Amino acid sequence: MTIEELSAWEFNPPLTEGGEIKCPGCGKWSVHLAWVESDVFCDLCGEHTAVECPTCHLCIDHVWAPTLETRQPSH
Repeated sequence: MTIEELSAWEFNPPLTEGGEIKCPGCGKWSVHLAWVESDVFCDLCGEHTAVECPTCHLCIDHVWAPTLETRQPSH
């Protein structure tokens, strides 16, 4: 997903082009472009937009998500 598409989530430090996101489920790092849009069920309102980890396929919604950790990859 692009940085613009990920604007509903909170990142620390802020996500930058080419940055990686750490999945809170599996702990693996993946470049933001590898994450895909998804939806998750919600008991309160029906569903929320989510992002899916490309490694473990955990879906993280933008309403209840923790702040996601980011880093710039070392080359």
